[in-house]
Amino acid sequence: SKAGPTLMGGRIRLRRASVLEQLGRYKEAADFYRSGLEECLACQDPMAFQGYLGLADLAAGRSELESAFSHLADARRLLQCRQIAEPLYECQLTLAYTHLWLRQGQHAKAERALSQCLALYTGRIPFGHPELLPRLALQLARAQMAAGQNVIALLDGLRLEAQTQGRWPLACKLWLCLAQSFDFNGHKSQAGQALMEGLRLSRLLGLSSIERTFNVQSQGLMMV
Repeated sequence: SKAGPTLMGGRIRLRRASVLEQLGRYKEAADFYRSGLEECLACQDPMAFQGYLGLADLAAGRSELESAFSHLADARRLLQCRQIAEPLYECQLTLAYTHLWLRQGQHAKAERALSQCLALYTGRIPFGHPELLPRLALQLARAQMAAGQNVIALLDGLRLEAQTQGRWPLACKLWLCLAQSFDFNGHKSQAGQALMEGLRLSRLLGLSSIERTFNVQSQGLMMV
């Protein structure tokens, strides 16, 4: 007979969904996000939260912002119903919301929310989530760039740190964001070099989702 839902089974499905999404296998990722979400909900596992975030990210990638916001609203309701007040969850939710806000041009709103999240972790790293702070910092740089600020030095510092720590997918995202920032500030040659390095890394790692996201965010920066 078919085994019932298990906490570990739901989490494994969500983890598999995340990997499939990074590889650009979006339909499979959506299926695993949904089944993992259902299994986690059946086990009353708060990790169901990650299922909602994953589905929101996939919807945003299809430019279905209304659907993405709906999934994030479900994630927030889950936190409220389970009375989960851990800042880690709220910061992850904020990070997801700011991707949508930047798509809508609400860079000031995104900058405020991201700055508040980073202030919560001044001098410490979220347990079990070492990449959360640099991801928040990268998103804050994107919001500041959208507001017209020069964030080249900030992004390059984050890139060097990511590479030193061997966090290559994050370094790839930072190279591509650097390309945007160089281009925005009129440094065409450096923009091209950063773009080439980001694309080389993304293709070496097989992370086609990074290129797809960049195409949405780049606002005309030519891909090669």
